Amino acid sequence: MCEDKKKKLHEEVSGWLEEQGCKLEYKTYNAFKSAGMNVIMNHYFESKEGINREIDVVAKVNNCGEGKDLHLVNVFCECKYSKDKAWILLSTGYTSHYVINWACVPKSPSLEALDEKIIDYRNQLLATWHFSPEHKYGFNLLQALRD
Repeated sequence: MCEDKKKKLHEEVSGWLEEQGCKLEYKTYNAFKSAGMNVIMNHYFESKEGINREIDVVAKVNNCGEGKDLHLVNVFCECKYSKDKAWILLSTGYTSHYVINWACVPKSPSLEALDEKIIDYRNQLLATWHFSPEHKYGFNLLQALRD
């Protein structure tokens, strides 16, 4: 392949990638990886209807064991990207509060049992981005101006 064709193909593929959500998926993957989590991209599972479904990014932490604090985290991300329509994070406008945020996070029954102990982890939670009192609490993400 001559150099001009290679260059044109490279430009076309680069342009196409800019239009897709792949870049956001890789950024999400790298952010979780940098945080020390085990990360998988493009995880497929079979729905109850028998249809293969994709989860863009799955990140996990499991540091349970003797002498360790309990750390069980599973994050399933569906990355949304649109060049022509804005994504909006709905928020109450209230700043984050670790007890209220914790209460709003969906949990398994075993984690719900820790609700009473949440006060014991106040300092650790406040040091994280999600529970930081400097942030506003968001509760829903949707795409604006969709048909």
